[in-house]
Amino acid sequence: MQNKTSIIALLGFVVLLSAVFYSLFTRNTANSSTSLIQQKRTITVYGTAKQNNKNTLASFSLQVEGKDADKTKAANDAAQSMTTIVSWLKTNGIAEEDLKTSRVSERQEQIPYQDTKGVYLTRPGDWIVSSSLEITIRDTNKVESIQTYLVNSEAKNVNGPNFRQDDTKTANHDLLTLAVADAQAKAEKIAKAQKIHIGKILSITEGFSYTPYQGYDLVNTATSMMGMEKTTMPAQEGSSLESATATVVFEIK
Repeated sequence: MQNKTSIIALLGFVVLLSAVFYSLFTRNTANSSTSLIQQKRTITVYGTAKQNNKNTLASFSLQVEGKDADKTKAANDAAQSMTTIVSWLKTNGIAEEDLKTSRVSERQEQIPYQDTKGVYLTRPGDWIVSSSLEITIRDTNKVESIQTYLVNSEAKNVNGPNFRQDDTKTANHDLLTLAVADAQAKAEKIAKAQKIHIGKILSITEGFSYTPYQGYDLVNTATSMMGMEKTTMPAQEGSSLESATATVVFEIK
């Protein structure tokens, strides 16, 4: 009986000791978690900066067309018109890598007619072969002369110029610096309102964008040039709105 009582007392002591250790362990863990949370206190702010920059690139798109009852003749006429335009562009400073054929198509006209019984039918007409070209102009001083040439050429559906910034040169570090400064100013205002203090920058996520300026759309020059021997078309490159963004994470002291 005495041995049984001793065993029960021993087990009770072990349970009590385990409870004490568990209490100490959970208290330390809670303190540790609180400490970690405090160390990770941050504030994230979004900063922006904008400015208008002069456009440095322009582009045109156009189409040439050949039309004939013989498909080969139609294709040759379109090819000759395109060769003439491309040759002029190269002679006037447009690099070969800035000239891109975007589409070649062919179709045969279907001409409607009415037979002797009054039934409406169609019969094959001429073949129409067309080719499209995209032009990139890296010197905006050339835009006016190129535009004038295209308007007076055999090109159809001339669209442009579309002015824009050079995509490879939009990483304006001065603009990014202003965006980070804007984020910091916002963070300091928030911190003052909350009676806290911001510390060092922990991370910055940057971004750039711009809104391109759209120029003329010269649709179907064959129609627009009726009754006109030659027209000089003016061009202004304008500017594009460039912006930088910075998402900045600040440490809270």
